[in-house]
Amino acid sequence: MNTKLINSGFCFNKVARRWFADYFGVDKFSFSKPMAIIKRQAEAEQNTDITVGDLISQV
Repeated sequence: MNTKLINSGFCFNKVARRWFADYFGVDKFSFSKPMAIIKRQAEAEQNTDITVGDLISQV
């Protein structure tokens, strides 16, 4: 939840997809467009305060 979206190695990959699936208790998880927008915004602004928890708030 507290993992930073930038400068932490976080990316939208198989490992992250599995973590979100486990977190939400589903078999399959797909990243949403709002989640991608938040990640791109964090990268563009070099905002190191945005976390995985912020992504979850968009689901």
